[in-house]
Amino acid sequence: MSEPHVRILGDGSCELLTWLDYATLEDVTVRWESAADLAGDWLIETRAGTPGPAFSFLWSACHQPLDGIVSVLVALANAAGDDEDMLGGLGAGWLEDLIPIAGKVPHLLDELERAARQKPTIRAALGTVWMGADVPPDVRQRFRKYGARDVTADGSPS
Repeated sequence: MSEPHVRILGDGSCELLTWLDYATLEDVTVRWESAADLAGDWLIETRAGTPGPAFSFLWSACHQPLDGIVSVLVALANAAGDDEDMLGGLGAGWLEDLIPIAGKVPHLLDELERAARQKPTIRAALGTVWMGADVPPDVRQRFRKYGARDVTADGSPS
């Protein structure tokens, strides 16, 4: 099985390259015309409890981290709406994975903070994030005001 590669294109479409299709055991490319389309597939996969191409895309995009990932996460939050379980999964999953890595890419933290100021759904998702010692202290302080919890020994959990 090949390692998945992902990209977000200038037109807003998202691509997952070299995803293993378990039905054919072939590597295929999956393309979503927009982040909203990807978010729709994420909802379906998550509610079914069956990770698929959307999950693979998000895992790779959050762990690289990929430029444009914050706009994709906003699309996930928009798709989740007021579904607390989905927002919780977004926060405790993708946001919690992204924040420690994005600490090395300051413009992604700026984008995430801007989204938190503007989108109640992103703030709700951030309320389920636990930030540990792998998150720099200044980043933990920055996102605590949006509900993320500092769970380090020297932090004051909120």
